[in-house]
Amino acid sequence: MTKIATALMLVLQTTLPRISQERIENITHDMVDVVDEDFVDGLRNSSMDKVQALGMLAAVAVMESGLQETVETCKVTGDGGRSIGLGQVMNGINWEGHTRKEICSNRKLQLRLALHVIDKCWGRGARPSAVVKCYTSGDSTKETPDPSCPKRSGGCPARRLSRRERSHPTQLLSL
Repeated sequence: MTKIATALMLVLQTTLPRISQERIENITHDMVDVVDEDFVDGLRNSSMDKVQALGMLAAVAVMESGLQETVETCKVTGDGGRSIGLGQVMNGINWEGHTRKEICSNRKLQLRLALHVIDKCWGRGARPSAVVKCYTSGDSTKETPDPSCPKRSGGCPARRLSRRERSHPTQLLSL
């Protein structure tokens, strides 16, 4: 995944010019490690592949925290303190039994928990926009309708990503 990681670092450096290059490199390496470890350990529940997982994890972390250190260390939290870390993972089942202290002191754990929520959301419908809506709702068990779909027809059916979408990870970052 070296080429993908390099491309991701370049995208993040361009997108987040106020974050140091060293920090972006460290976070990117941690993201790659977490994705690789989860795939080796078979912790996925969805059909998401490694590139999709890395792209979605990066997109969520950038959207939720801007990769800021104050968010990573939980000096800044969301949702009245219920959401913490780079992925702003909401407390409850999403913390998988970990404590606030454990999560706030371990970047890889923050990324792993975020990836697990992404994976649950991906299993509900493998469209990046739907996954992001599910993720940001804070409850991966909720249906999160796509507002662009007509309500009276029952909403949009889930669709599989095209081969082109699966082969271009940067599309996942431009949600």
